[in-house]
Amino acid sequence: CGMRQLRAFRLSCVLALCLAVNVASKASMRSMPSGHVKMARATSSGISAHLKQFLLRVHSANGKSENIKNELEQLSHGPVHYVPHDTYIVTLEPSQVDHVRSLSGVDDVYEVPKEMKSRAAHHSKHEKQGKKTASVESSIIRATLAVSRETAEKRKLDVREWAAVIKEKTGADVNIAWASSNSIEVKVPEAVAHKVTAALQTMDLVHQASVTPKITILSKAASAAAAAGDASKSGLRNKWSGNLVQSGNASASPLWDAGLNGEGQVIGCGDSGIDMDSCFFFDATPLGMCKGEGYIPNCDSTTHRKIVTYRTVSGAEFADDDWPGHGTHVVGTIAGLSSDAAMSEYNGVAPMAKIAFDDIGQESSGWLWLPASWEESLYPHSYAHGAKIHSNSWGDSAPYYTGDSYSNDKFSHDNDDFLLLFAAGNNGPWPISGSSQSAAKNVVSVGAGENHPDSYPDGGVGKSVDNVAIFSSKGPTADGRFKPTVVAPGDNIMSADSDALPYSFQCSAGMEGATELLSGTSMATPACAGGAALIRQYFENGYFATGAADPASGMIPSAALVTAVLIHSGKPMAYYDWNFDATGNFGLLPAPATLPHSSQGFGRVDLDSVLYLGAQSPFRLFVQDRVMVDPDQTACFGFMVAGGQQFKASLAWTDPPASPYSAFFRSLIQDLDLVVVSPSGAVMRGNHLDGGVRDRRNNQEQVTVPMAEPGLYSVFIVATDLPFGPQAFSLVVTGDATDGQTCAAPGPPCPNGCGDGMCSFGQCVCEGEGTGPDCSGMPLVEPWCKEEVVATLSGIWMEGASVPVDGPMAVTFKSDAHVGDDGMRALWIGFSAWFTSIPEPSVVSRCNGPGRNPILLRQSDGMIGTGGWYENDATCHWWIRPNRNPSRVVSLMFLEMDLEAGFDFVHVRECHNMRCTQTTLIGSYTGTDIPDTIVSSRVPVLVTFESDGSETRGGFSMAFTKGESRDVECVPGEVVTVPPTTPFGQFKLPMVNGTYAPNLDCAFVLDSPQGALLSVPRMGTEFSVDVLEVSRVQRGCVGSPPPP
Repeated sequence: CGMRQLRAFRLSCVLALCLAVNVASKASMRSMPSGHVKMARATSSGISAHLKQFLLRVHSANGKSENIKNELEQLSHGPVHYVPHDTYIVTLEPSQVDHVRSLSGVDDVYEVPKEMKSRAAHHSKHEKQGKKTASVESSIIRATLAVSRETAEKRKLDVREWAAVIKEKTGADVNIAWASSNSIEVKVPEAVAHKVTAALQTMDLVHQASVTPKITILSKAASAAAAAGDASKSGLRNKWSGNLVQSGNASASPLWDAGLNGEGQVIGCGDSGIDMDSCFFFDATPLGMCKGEGYIPNCDSTTHRKIVTYRTVSGAEFADDDWPGHGTHVVGTIAGLSSDAAMSEYNGVAPMAKIAFDDIGQESSGWLWLPASWEESLYPHSYAHGAKIHSNSWGDSAPYYTGDSYSNDKFSHDNDDFLLLFAAGNNGPWPISGSSQSAAKNVVSVGAGENHPDSYPDGGVGKSVDNVAIFSSKGPTADGRFKPTVVAPGDNIMSADSDALPYSFQCSAGMEGATELLSGTSMATPACAGGAALIRQYFENGYFATGAADPASGMIPSAALVTAVLIHSGKPMAYYDWNFDATGNFGLLPAPATLPHSSQGFGRVDLDSVLYLGAQSPFRLFVQDRVMVDPDQTACFGFMVAGGQQFKASLAWTDPPASPYSAFFRSLIQDLDLVVVSPSGAVMRGNHLDGGVRDRRNNQEQVTVPMAEPGLYSVFIVATDLPFGPQAFSLVVTGDATDGQTCAAPGPPCPNGCGDGMCSFGQCVCEGEGTGPDCSGMPLVEPWCKEEVVATLSGIWMEGASVPVDGPMAVTFKSDAHVGDDGMRALWIGFSAWFTSIPEPSVVSRCNGPGRNPILLRQSDGMIGTGGWYENDATCHWWIRPNRNPSRVVSLMFLEMDLEAGFDFVHVRECHNMRCTQTTLIGSYTGTDIPDTIVSSRVPVLVTFESDGSETRGGFSMAFTKGESRDVECVPGEVVTVPPTTPFGQFKLPMVNGTYAPNLDCAFVLDSPQGALLSVPRMGTEFSVDVLEVSRVQRGCVGSPPPP
């Protein structure tokens, strides 16, 4: 968890752990900034005799920590969670602490601070703010516990008794009940949900608690023009979906032609219901139906032509008429098969497959109803009825790793042949706009592409199957992973409809209620799920051997292999971004040069580019499935390539579920790396990272060689970090090649042994503090030399991060040749003679309730704010009047900003007299955007915070100091030095039309011997390519004479 590894982290969570463990021991480090968490070293005495959660830091590298994990599982009274790198979370009796600390490989043991249990709400630019009246509705808080229900009952722990504790702390009446074997649900009035969540987070046995967002279907009505358009231009839309998934060609269906139609496959689906009298599903055979959670026996429809089981989840409302028809449309795209030949052009992508259906609709409310534990209550029923694929066209709008992500990853990890697909969301083209369900590592998240131009009434001007739909949600996730995974057609899709009449038997062409036109990632996901069924049939029926069916050669593919085929089939697409065109619309940017990309993942699914079908395929397909690799081991596969064509390799593996504590840092646990070495010795790393950089975040990697040179290509799978021991992987390779070749040697020796880095295929991967080709460090610009890389930040996120450096600080930013994003806010606060330290949270002057007495602040510098979530109807005043301030200048800098937009405000005024009876308003601030630094030429300065009586949010914090701040502009290719006399300010990048310039090389040095805090409240850069680096620097380089 070294600070050098920090990317897109959440300030109050993992960064706190990193600072406490790695930095707190340094005597020169100043006090932590507000918002950081104090880590208490655990002791065996002085702690009450009950179970608590503890953090363990270990130092065993790679899979050697597997032994520690096994020991901890024997000692822990609850699940053992892992937070990369090398941190475990366990549940212990306090009396066990000393013994655990003495285990080989354990560095130390800490109590888990309550701040790590929180998950701040995500706010993106696409979020719509509006007035919300005081609500009497209920919210559901889900809390994952550090013990199982069985352990709790053995220890006579009754979670219902927590209601009294919560009542005492919050005044709220709540209902608490077990929701699964290790989680509870708490029903509370919506207005006090955040208070109750905070109270739960203080409880020792709560692992994580958060308000459960409402789950919605992810479809959009087609445009009115399209819905009213010429029927002749809407009659082939599901056919086009099927053809485009197969071939990228609206008139070609090579997989169907080869007999791949989904026969023998069962696909699970959870949605609002199915109109069972539609001709796409109707069968006179009785339908096996049931209601409940988990696997329900004797709920079979073995002879029904389309449905093998229909289960209504407890709490949902059975609706065989499926109003308003979302589920019917989705299932029609997956596997609809019309009994009327005239309607067959609307059949699904896998028309001969069958469906195991989970009805999760609530017709009366319009929402969906999901059980608390999907791995226990949702997926087992369809899996037991033969479903190895599960399609889900719904989700929330929280693009980070949550308990739902955990459930998805756990079930898929425990059942390696079960593939989950989730709609990416319809919040595009804004970045980080996906859902927590699709943010799971093992889930195939599906974005939406535009349809064939003929599917639009106006002829589809500007539309193309090679464009990502403008509404399709984009990545990355909060921890920097690529999502969506792939893209399928999702715009203007015609499929089966519900007419809300259970016995109408609607089917005729043009008949109302027979088909419906919808758009959304809800429509793209079932198309991809149908494609996944064709992939499974391809392997089960042995097509991969000769390109034709050969059941004797069949195999049961893992979900990782199906995923690898899907990503391997991807083609790059043009996409919309916030580079606005002349009309003020989002601009359509050209397809990225390499994949994956945050707009589309691995691109548009095109299955006949990977599934070998004999002589018609201009390539050969090679697959490896469920191959085990041990820690520190490297597997290799050699291919003799003819050259002159594309050579491509795709790797996927099923990763263990992560703790939600990893949501803003890194959720990947088992880290493999794909490396391809060409005949000429060129080293190509997974996901096209260069210069010895490897992908540490994704469990899918790919290398594409557009025009291969002839000779031996060696494909290496490197077990870089396997804390849980051996890992299975799946590999897909295509090209004009033969396999079974002996691999080349993995590169020459690295220069100078790579210092504290790692030698990988002749390149140094700098994983320690070193930089440069041999990781030995290099000068920034004379006389400044990098002493330690403290943090690297990249990607698109709005949550905020702060990095303290105890000495002169260097901030560098480099961008590549691609068009940039909207950049960043990079603010510094110097620990200078004026600003001697950042106050601890306990001494920040904060407001968190009603009150009108102003708080007088006479010190030279300090912090003010709400101290987190604020109360309704709060009014607070800060009267800032620094002593000994001859310049009479005061600068104020917002560090955090999360207010209800348009209704809760921070007002800043200059005072015309010492009592502030006459003032001039400088500005009023609301919402989530961080305002620019405020400079007042008068003192005192009056800051007022006001909230209304409805919604509350995360609050604000602001630093102030006497003296003027400074904006420092980048001078490309030069180092801009800021003297220590500047109290604080902002580093600025050159901007062109709202984005930062390409090919930037900016460097700033804050020459503050006492150190500084860098605050980055918002960032928008191309992930892993355009990077902000924060370093500690010194005058005089190693090996050079000291400065005079």
